[in-house]
Amino acid sequence: MKSRKYHSFLLKFFFLALSCILLSSGSAAAQTLYGAADPDNNDVSDLYSIDPANGDAMLIGPIGFRGVTGLAFLPDGRLIGSARSPNTTSGGIIIFHAILIEIDPTTGAGNLIGEIDTSEDGCGRIPDISFDRTKNTLFGVGSTNGCASRSHLYTIDPQAGGGGIPLANATGFDGTGNGLAVHPQTGIVYHTPSD
Repeated sequence: MKSRKYHSFLLKFFFLALSCILLSSGSAAAQTLYGAADPDNNDVSDLYSIDPANGDAMLIGPIGFRGVTGLAFLPDGRLIGSARSPNTTSGGIIIFHAILIEIDPTTGAGNLIGEIDTSEDGCGRIPDISFDRTKNTLFGVGSTNGCASRSHLYTIDPQAGGGGIPLANATGFDGTGNGLAVHPQTGIVYHTPSD
């Protein structure tokens, strides 16, 4: 019997691949899908290419950052991802740090763009990101305290990583959420809750 953690990992990997499919265009034979995985949830994440015809994943290389869960392509062709930097503490309280990174799709190597936010004053984890070409806006989904409250939709500065600004009210789902995708023609945002 597979563990709940394994099923959660597969579900997150599926929604990541689904968001890549929703954002891509052209025939399946001409596409390359990408996914990030961190099977132990504490180690450096790896970048994979995914064959859209059969779902096979091929390791590209280590990204160099932990907790890479969201991937998106910007209009200029750069692959970016949401990740976690090492936690810090303040007054005995653990502070989570959500960061934005750029990833080389040929080697998997990641470079820090900037910190999105922290759980100290906002969102300490952004499980998924998606770029809305109709509004030229990078969205992220996460909770206001990093793990336990209702999830919110955020706008993120794709050049600096900052600006984890929540939009309006909570999405209505508990937790940080998992998948996020924006329809490329309509700009409708799709979101899946935490499991």
